[in-house]
Amino acid sequence: PPFDTLGLLSVLSVFVLPVAGPIAALVLARQSDKQRDRAGLPRTGLAVAGRVLGWVFGALTGIAVLAAIAIPVFLNQRAAAFQKHDLRPTDARNAIVAELGYHEQFGTFTLMPGLVTHGYTPTPAVTSTVLSADSAHFCLRFAQAGHVAYYDSTQDILGPAPCR
Repeated sequence: PPFDTLGLLSVLSVFVLPVAGPIAALVLARQSDKQRDRAGLPRTGLAVAGRVLGWVFGALTGIAVLAAIAIPVFLNQRAAAFQKHDLRPTDARNAIVAELGYHEQFGTFTLMPGLVTHGYTPTPAVTSTVLSADSAHFCLRFAQAGHVAYYDSTQDILGPAPCR
């Protein structure tokens, strides 16, 4: 039987065309099958390979596009939370890290004096307060320019609602 040129093109298109390759592979594989059916020839493995590669690379391209959209959106959510409350992320982050370090060393969370002695340096523009601290959880309050935010360690959320 004659060589399956369309089948070969369907396989090659996946590797030659970066984004449109999977679609071209599927179309060319279908055309190859139709052409060989009309001529009364058996279908070839090249068309099948082109179809499989088209679906696989199409799925990978779709996942890559979704990841390219979702990852930056996901990473900006934390920054958006801080901007919403007009707080600098370093203040809350540093206080949380100091609390966790204190807990790791002493087995309990601490109030503000212990937090400062354990490495937390509050910024002058932000008023930081430890509202509660025990061996299981802690609650922080941050205030700056009339905006207030709370960090609840039980929910791992920085937001406008006071801790429970």
